[in-house]
Amino acid sequence: MLVTPRGDKQDKGRLKVSFLPFETDTSCAYGSTILEAARNSGVYLESDCNGTGTCGKCRVQVIEGRASPWTDCESDFLGAVEKKAGYRLACKAKLLTDSKVLVHCSVLCNGPAEEKTFRQHPITLDPAIQLREFRLPGPAPEVAADRIDMFLSKALGQQNLIVSESVKNQLLSGVRAGEGSFSALCRLNREVIGVEANKKRCLLGVALDIGTTTIALYLCDLTDGRILVGAAITNPQVEFGLDVLSRLAYASQNHDNASRIRARLIEAVNLLIRDRSAEIGCKPQDIVDITVVGNTVMHHIFLGLDLHSLRKAPFIPNIKEPIDIKADMIGLTAHPGAYVHVLPIQAGFVGADSMAAVISEELHLSEDHTLLMDLGTNGELIAGNRDLLFACSCATGPALEGASIKSGMRAMKGAIDRVWIDELTFAPQYRTVGDGRGQGVTPSLRPKGICGSGIIDVIAGLYKTKLIEGSGAFTKALMTSRLRNGPDGTREFLLVPAEETWTGRDIVLNQKDIRQVQLAKAALSAGFRSLMEKLGITEFQRVLIAGAFGMHIDIDNAKSIGLIPPCDRDGISFVGNAAGRGAYLSLVDKEKRLEAERVARRIQHVQLAAEPLFQHEFVNCLRFPPLA
Repeated sequence: MLVTPRGDKQDKGRLKVSFLPFETDTSCAYGSTILEAARNSGVYLESDCNGTGTCGKCRVQVIEGRASPWTDCESDFLGAVEKKAGYRLACKAKLLTDSKVLVHCSVLCNGPAEEKTFRQHPITLDPAIQLREFRLPGPAPEVAADRIDMFLSKALGQQNLIVSESVKNQLLSGVRAGEGSFSALCRLNREVIGVEANKKRCLLGVALDIGTTTIALYLCDLTDGRILVGAAITNPQVEFGLDVLSRLAYASQNHDNASRIRARLIEAVNLLIRDRSAEIGCKPQDIVDITVVGNTVMHHIFLGLDLHSLRKAPFIPNIKEPIDIKADMIGLTAHPGAYVHVLPIQAGFVGADSMAAVISEELHLSEDHTLLMDLGTNGELIAGNRDLLFACSCATGPALEGASIKSGMRAMKGAIDRVWIDELTFAPQYRTVGDGRGQGVTPSLRPKGICGSGIIDVIAGLYKTKLIEGSGAFTKALMTSRLRNGPDGTREFLLVPAEETWTGRDIVLNQKDIRQVQLAKAALSAGFRSLMEKLGITEFQRVLIAGAFGMHIDIDNAKSIGLIPPCDRDGISFVGNAAGRGAYLSLVDKEKRLEAERVARRIQHVQLAAEPLFQHEFVNCLRFPPLA
């Protein structure tokens, strides 16, 4: 049990901290927060607010040692029973002695995430890397090192090839070893990135989608375009804040922070590459090409670019053009000659992921007025058709992904992802991720919290049953035991009582949570209304909802609270990870890279902050629309 300090003098040297159950020991300076010590030891805790004490997600249990006095903000998230048991917010509790800290797995932020899938369509197979076989005529000749370029050009039937010294040495070694049959890895018919004696080998490519919350990787066979394995993990940068603004603030503080946040990303990608390659019996060195997409902040962090210009208006990125760079230059594990192709950026907060989504769903070729919505943390919207395209970013915040919500969590096993509220009794039924059961069936998994799609269902259900009004406020006209005042006096709806949850804490939705969702949906609604005004239309013919969150929401519930714009029900569809699919298409068909570049030049960026209509609509859209 935690004992608070009595004011006696402490040794202000290094302290030893043990994190259980990992048996991880580290040392930290006297007065370091538990969160800082955890990060240094490789134990990564949920910290959606980046250590400001406003999310309450980083609760840990100090079972031995002493820490700084209890803070007011901890009282907002931890009750008397938890306080007595030694629970603290890791971001606020400062260590004053050697300590042992118990970390429950529910507060860990690293680990697998829900795999990001996308719609499969026929593809054109024309990758940037081609495997070209050639033989030496007759006995192996003596090839002079300074004539290797000419020799390769003749053997491959391609003039003016770029050949590095390492590739020349590979060929010379093979020739001198008496080999007569070779394979060359030719990139864009301009460069030979590898030569080796003919043997059966994997020819792999990686399509990478670096999201604010999730990193998705698709490992592909470049000989036929098949996706051999796909995987997704939580972006480990969530320990520095759930949204891009928190990470920008952290990385911009000093060079060490910028290096640390980038290193966590590169480590995670390399781990994915290593594990997924091994899963199919290959090695990372078999990966000869990589395509990467992500929002502008993830793009800049990945490439190690300066971030300061993205922190203030007009949010100008350091570079917008597509980038081709050797994988080893940015620390990725792959074939020594492999390149990374990063798709172009359109604007400060309309990134390479948006360009990838457009080429995936072919908005630039469509006759129909179409809205592509990515309902993630950044809320990117792209609208138009083959004649005119507009894009904007709505900064919806993390509420729609379960963060900044009292009982919120990401869509992981144990998260409530569907909710139905009885119109007469107001009793909720729910489904959890990993359960697979539906309405009317008791869940087999004890819930840990509620994710974005479940939050939409709850709010829509509360609105339809008139437990909340159009303003978002809980009604005073109806009575139910599930409506109550929380410990801090905030009105809340009890979804699941503590005795039925995995964490032993009530799962609730309170007035502050509803307000967070209202702000997010108002930003989206005002955003797509601004784009409709630019296009001169009153409704869309098609609405495409991208992102993992979009795959789970109930369309009718989302429409009832104004999250989806006017559109025929049949015109609304889920497209999954459209950004990831765009990265994949750019991997297996090099023409898609040029297509993304042309799209980026065509799209007109709308700065919503400068749009009078947006400001007006934002205020109006805070209310929920009238029920049909």
